[in-house]
Amino acid sequence: MSFKVYLKDHKKDQLIEVPSPNEAGKEHFYSVSIKEDWKDRWVAYKNKLLGTGNTSAAFLKEVTLLGEETIFVETINFRLALQTAIKYFSKNLKHFKTNQLGWTRIAHYTPEPIKDNTDSSTDQTSTVKSYFNKNNTANSNIQGFKFYLNPRKDPVSENFQLTDTRYINLNHYVLRKTDSTGDYIKLISLVNNDLQLTYEVLYNFCEELNIPVNKKVIQKVIDSQNNWVHVGKDIKRTVANPKYKIFTNEDKSKLYFKLDVARGRRVGLTLQTLKQILIERDLDVNIITSTAETYLNGVDFTKPIVLAEGVSPVHGKDAYIEEVAKNKHAAEHKKNIETKSPSQKIYQELPHFIAVAKNEVIARKHPMEQGKDGLSIYNQVIPANEAKDIEFKGGKNTELSPDGLTLTATQNGNLHRDSNKFWTVEEVLRIKNVDAKSGNITHLGTVIIEDSISDGYSVVTSGNLYVQGSVGVATIEAGGDIVLAKGVNGKNKATLTSHFGNVRAKYLQDVTVTTEGNVVVEELISDCIINAGDKIEVLKSRGIIWGGTISATKAIITSNVGSVSGRKTVLEVGVPFPIRIRLNDCYQEISHVKSQILTLQDNLHKAMNQGQDQEASNIRAKLKNHNTILKKTDAEISRLLESREENYVPCFISVKHHIYANATIKCQAATLHNKRYRTSLVFSSDTNDAEKFNIEPYIFKESEKQFRI
Repeated sequence: MSFKVYLKDHKKDQLIEVPSPNEAGKEHFYSVSIKEDWKDRWVAYKNKLLGTGNTSAAFLKEVTLLGEETIFVETINFRLALQTAIKYFSKNLKHFKTNQLGWTRIAHYTPEPIKDNTDSSTDQTSTVKSYFNKNNTANSNIQGFKFYLNPRKDPVSENFQLTDTRYINLNHYVLRKTDSTGDYIKLISLVNNDLQLTYEVLYNFCEELNIPVNKKVIQKVIDSQNNWVHVGKDIKRTVANPKYKIFTNEDKSKLYFKLDVARGRRVGLTLQTLKQILIERDLDVNIITSTAETYLNGVDFTKPIVLAEGVSPVHGKDAYIEEVAKNKHAAEHKKNIETKSPSQKIYQELPHFIAVAKNEVIARKHPMEQGKDGLSIYNQVIPANEAKDIEFKGGKNTELSPDGLTLTATQNGNLHRDSNKFWTVEEVLRIKNVDAKSGNITHLGTVIIEDSISDGYSVVTSGNLYVQGSVGVATIEAGGDIVLAKGVNGKNKATLTSHFGNVRAKYLQDVTVTTEGNVVVEELISDCIINAGDKIEVLKSRGIIWGGTISATKAIITSNVGSVSGRKTVLEVGVPFPIRIRLNDCYQEISHVKSQILTLQDNLHKAMNQGQDQEASNIRAKLKNHNTILKKTDAEISRLLESREENYVPCFISVKHHIYANATIKCQAATLHNKRYRTSLVFSSDTNDAEKFNIEPYIFKESEKQFRI
């Protein structure tokens, strides 16, 4: 348990409660009062059950602070005596228990050495009183000071002359004295000669007292075991006529003063001397700073001070343009980069092209701020720098606010500067290549790429996308049509997504295509996964679909299907686009969850074999959750399959020339597994398919004619 200490200030008649150190096995709190007279300082101890509670281990530190601020501050060595008393009190409770209601002396002051049979006689009291009256100050040097670890016994220190006392920490303090030969310091330990003190702590202490020391001297102090050590010459020696420097800053708003005096020396200059220096330079003495006198009374002159100060000018601030849209998109790209692995942080993430929406703020002008003239120390005007304005105008498809400070976009598009350096918004973005120079492209409008899209880059646009060159392993997403003059070699990693338009290309190889419209290919569809909301058509008479899974809602039209080598090819029609997309998502989710379940089962066996019960319990909970997801997904697939049968649409598949073995044809609920070569095939849900669906050759739009091969 712990005990509590109360310090009583008899002069203010108040009881101060402070935290006490923990004492094992003590169930009571203890009340301590301290009083003094002209001769002795006393501690009264009373054992009293006051309650329970938490206490602080930093007891001595708290007591020291209270001693400095509220209790007996007129006596310089109060902290030393009080710390000793409390240390003894906390370690020697047995003695105090025999004298619970009495006063115990812990410190005694007298100009003469104390004898063992010292008592509180009137003569000695008057001697002490006359000594203090003679010195007339509590901070005078005190001779014959002793403090006791118990009543009238075991003095901790003998007579010494005290000029300065500093506490380094709770266990150590340093005494300092000065005479004609220089400075002396002594390191004192309060705990059984415990002098374990680092060089850095003692060196910093001497630095604060402006005592010139080095490592050798500091080590000597630590090794001297309570002995005085001569640490330097007299640091208070005064330099009567020191050298000094006076200089001004560039605009002459400040006058600097620096003494050329070794650190630690005193100087014979006064504030009046400094004022005379100002008068000699025709300066007003009233501008002298308040720090000047403090500087002269110090002992550290290594840095100059501002001796006199005028009024510094406040320079004007130029107007500037804040590029709001550019900064916003740069921050978004930076966030995207931070979420990726280091290997993915490549140049394509640089925001070279900035897409803005209608009414989005493009830029904001911050107007200039006029400056204010200053005044030099010679009472001369210091002109402030003039502020400069900047022209702020908008270009095409932008609008400036009535106050001329905010520029906004009037339509969706790509942001760039025209030849006059004004911001403009272009609905059509034209770029040569998508590569490291351009970065990834995001645009609200139409994008025209005059050459190719390199591997690893993406193009996202809300409008149509036209690419005159080839496309590599890229990610393409458009709100409208995607028209590729050549084709895509996707290496099973490229994706094309058109949300509301069609996809048109010369060839598609190893790519995933998703569109709610049509997919029209000139020559070849090879090993692709295609989901079209309307129809899929290969135009040329030698056009072919081989490999992959090709799905459309209404029709698939091609000249040839499969290959001589028997590559597996699946053609499917009749299933509504939303149901087909959701079914694919569910199948992928099931595959992913099953893979995770296998991994968790392996981890569960390892945890059980290693006796990790908690880990095994966590894995079982995850397995239960994954099995729940699996059941829900299976149920959704069953519901979608039923819905698919209820929502079949009229459809057909037309193969004009050749259909090779190992090609699977699905039309609504009917499936044809073709095991032999056929010359032609129409697989339809209706015998009048051609008339019903009005199948016609693909008609190019005006915007696509320039891309036709």
